[in-house]
Amino acid sequence: MNISRLVFPSLANAYRKLDEPSIALLRFVAGAALITHGWGKIQDPTAMAGFLENMGFWPGAFWSFMVAITESVGGLLLAIGLLTRPAALLNLINMSVIIWFHWIFKEEGYGGAEKAILWWVILFYFVVHGGQYYAVDKAMKREF
Repeated sequence: MNISRLVFPSLANAYRKLDEPSIALLRFVAGAALITHGWGKIQDPTAMAGFLENMGFWPGAFWSFMVAITESVGGLLLAIGLLTRPAALLNLINMSVIIWFHWIFKEEGYGGAEKAILWWVILFYFVVHGGQYYAVDKAMKREF
């Protein structure tokens, strides 16, 4: 961090101290939020089958199960930072479909896809950077 570029240089130390916890917090909260999205789906993993088949995803029961697993198990893995990149990548693919669904299929444009785009960017960060700080991947000294 270049202190000379900061408007308030006295905050440099705080920024340095918050760097690691802020990334870990983002990873944990994103993973926990995905778990909550996936929890209802994991309770009835084929509930979205008809919906997905109407969008062209056959067989719907398979894809419904995959969405449930991706969000719930992938969210848990992301939250703890285990297999962070694969978990983030699978959820990134899921978010890409959701963006397509809202923007193209439902013709809602950016307004309909905005939340999924924000999710996409967060997940893309973890695909590129991995779990980083306070992650199981880092503690094991192994990651994708």
